[in-house]
Amino acid sequence: MTRTKPKTWDQYEKAALAKGAISAEDLRLMDAEIEILHALAEARAECNLSQRDLEKLCGIKQSAISRIETGVHSPEIGTTLRLLAALGKTLKVVPLAEDF
Repeated sequence: MTRTKPKTWDQYEKAALAKGAISAEDLRLMDAEIEILHALAEARAECNLSQRDLEKLCGIKQSAISRIETGVHSPEIGTTLRLLAALGKTLKVVPLAEDF
C-alpha cells in the first residue's frame, strides 16, 4: 500500500486528526492564528507598504515581519498589536463563531 503525503493544509489537517497527532481544538487555534497573520499581511498590502516600509513605521525588523507573515514565527500579542497599529488596525475580541 502506497502512502501519499498531504499536499494541502486541509489534507494535512485531516491526516493529523486521523492519526491522533493533533486535536481538533489545536487545529482550530492554529487556524485562528493563521487567519490573524493573513489579515495582517492583507492590511499591509492594502496600505501599499512593503515589509521594509512597515519596519520603519513600527520598529520591527523586516526579516521578523517576513517570518511572521509566512507563519515561520508566531508573534507575541504585543508584537502583533504594534504591527497592526502601524497599519491603522487593531484586534477586537468577539464571540466565537458557532463552528469554532
